[in-house]
Amino acid sequence: MLHRPLTIIFWLCAINLLSAQNIPEYSVEATYFRGAFLRHSTEIAHLIDQTPQGALLKFNKQTTGQRDWQISQNYPAMGFSVLYQNTGNAALGNHIAVYAHYQWFFVHRMLSFTLGQGIGWATNPYDSHTNYLNTAYGSHLLSATYLQLSLRKERLIGDWGMHFDLGLYHFSNGSLRTPNTSTNTIAASAGINYSIGQAEDFNTEFGREDSLVRKNRVQTIVRSGLHEIDVIGMGLTPFLHLGAGYERQYARHASWEVGTDLFLTFALRKWIEHKAVSIPEGEYTGQEDFKRIGVYVGHNYSLHKNAMHLQFGYYLYNPVDRNQLFYQRIGLSRAIDPKGDWRLGVGLKTHAAKAEAVEFSIQKKW
Repeated sequence: MLHRPLTIIFWLCAINLLSAQNIPEYSVEATYFRGAFLRHSTEIAHLIDQTPQGALLKFNKQTTGQRDWQISQNYPAMGFSVLYQNTGNAALGNHIAVYAHYQWFFVHRMLSFTLGQGIGWATNPYDSHTNYLNTAYGSHLLSATYLQLSLRKERLIGDWGMHFDLGLYHFSNGSLRTPNTSTNTIAASAGINYSIGQAEDFNTEFGREDSLVRKNRVQTIVRSGLHEIDVIGMGLTPFLHLGAGYERQYARHASWEVGTDLFLTFALRKWIEHKAVSIPEGEYTGQEDFKRIGVYVGHNYSLHKNAMHLQFGYYLYNPVDRNQLFYQRIGLSRAIDPKGDWRLGVGLKTHAAKAEAVEFSIQKKW
């Protein structure tokens, strides 16, 4: 049976390479997916024994090079997506999500990669009385992310086309309420797309005003928010994470950075006190230092005033060893002044697959 999908892929490749570019101004995509949960924690093993499936609806608008970043990234599309996922498990419930997304194209638009970030809704979160089995989410409201790699053909028959995809769908509440073990679904999918209009007047020349990335910059950043630590019922606690770093541009819209963080995670202090009281003869006295210090390397990708950020960090000072020594961040920010010296952002700080907090930030660059 393997020859059938291979034959479809071959003909899609041939048609794309032989056909002239006819890029739609707008497009709509409908996708059905079916897959499996990734078992990243034993705490959710009883929730991921079924086959999740669902549907994804995407609305795209084609860029035409009106900004320099659109030219350098081969004219991506941007838009929004709506997802419904049936997890197959009554205790876990189902998911609904809305995303903003970017879609990048390669090989004569035969391949595409989509990154979506948004908010989700869990229909049946943890409840100590009615749903104590759901150890994945402690709240209805979730952070939702998806990645999708697609083999595609637009306007295969008239304005109708088709695509085949491999996707990863992530849901987490960012530790806004315990429990928060999160879920990750990897799924294969297929669908149809419909093209509307034709994009014209593509700009191919870079301007001078667009890039807000500078060759060398020093930056400081303040991150804060609310989160709940591992103990169910402990309640939301504020945190303050302070950072400073150095950024160096290596491409027109991309830069590397290095820096250091000071973490004032007040929920960790409550957790230490809880451990000292609940286990009087345990390893905690209640006097341990809750502060942490880390160093990080990161990458920034500028989309004019918007930017995507990815960081990998290591704790140099971590007196209470309750998580891994390595931490990660993924986030978005937007410049609020013409030169990009001030930025507002939101990101997720994690330890591998375990989220610690959703961080809201304000950043200053010099």
